[in-house]
Amino acid sequence: MEELGIMKENLHAARQDTLKARSELAELKSRSDNYERMADDNTTQLGLNHTLKEKDEELEAVLKEMVQAHAQMAVRDEELERTRKQLRFAVRTAAGARSIAAISRARQKTARMNCKATKEELKREQAAHEELKLTWRQLIDIIEASEEAPKADKTKSPHSHDETGCKYKTKYKMLKAETRGLQTKSPDLDATIEARSRKRKVDGEMEQQNERPIKLKR
Repeated sequence: MEELGIMKENLHAARQDTLKARSELAELKSRSDNYERMADDNTTQLGLNHTLKEKDEELEAVLKEMVQAHAQMAVRDEELERTRKQLRFAVRTAAGARSIAAISRARQKTARMNCKATKEELKREQAAHEELKLTWRQLIDIIEASEEAPKADKTKSPHSHDETGCKYKTKYKMLKAETRGLQTKSPDLDATIEARSRKRKVDGEMEQQNERPIKLKR
């Protein structure tokens, strides 16, 4: 009986130990599950941290690109403003060039008209000059003929009337009266021709300069 009591006590103690062991095992299992969950949470947190770091890097890269794009836009705005200023200057220059061209065409037209009138006047003066030279040659011939007439006719009486000499003298006086107006122009005619030739040369150079295209400044 005593042995049975001892065995019962031992069995009860064994049961208590078993319950205690089960309780400890359950506690250990609970702790293990907590550790696993914590490990999973840590892994998830690490993954989130890595993802956030990547997103931060991407955002920094996007921010740098935005800064560069803003700087490029500022440069393009400056270039656009310079282009607009150049365009406005080109428009003003073109308007001035058209005005200058119109004035130049008017001057060229006037110069051509003046040149035509000058050429006609020059032709008239040259014709008058040639006529004057011809008249002077005729006068010289008359004078020479009047000087040779007495030598050729020595048989005439010194008191006889020289009709030939009178005829030459009359013609001489008539030609001298006709050429009196031309004599006033003769000394200055060559100088006038030379001056007008120089003027036509200068007018031609001015026309060439006005016809040259105007370059725009950049």
